[in-house]
Amino acid sequence: MNKLDVGGWTISPSNSGFKMTFFPVSHCRPFGTAIADERTQMRATKILLIEDSEDILFIMSAELESMGYHVDAALDGEHGLELAKANPPDLIVSDVQMPGIGGLEFVRRVREIPQLAAVPAVAVTGFSMEADLKRLLNDGFTAHLVKPVEVSELASLIQELTEPKKLTRAS
Repeated sequence: MNKLDVGGWTISPSNSGFKMTFFPVSHCRPFGTAIADERTQMRATKILLIEDSEDILFIMSAELESMGYHVDAALDGEHGLELAKANPPDLIVSDVQMPGIGGLEFVRRVREIPQLAAVPAVAVTGFSMEADLKRLLNDGFTAHLVKPVEVSELASLIQELTEPKKLTRAS
């Protein structure tokens, strides 16, 4: 870690551990701004997050942004479709059971849009029965996570689904 700005405090490594320095709020990054290590400055992976619970949406967005991802967030499938069309994501994370356009209908509609058809989509669900999980994959989701979702598990899955595949040559 080079430096972390948190609510006016800058936390940075020093020879004896970590040094904390207070700066006026005007010198801080806005809340939710992704903090990236200068050595890995690259285009942030764009994630479209759809969740009908405002609290869960806020927490997941903040966690993903703190990991360096750019997050577009929607409280329902209809708004999620608008965001996806306007700013195509690299990955979609969607709740399954939502009022209005639910996760299954949302992903079906996404798959009908040529520029979004191949975007990986992760279903976040309370369902854990094998038949339900197979249905999610058959209906267009790439992967699924069962609630409650562990942030480390989500981060590993995002990395797996968005990491460029390494090519190997046949001998």
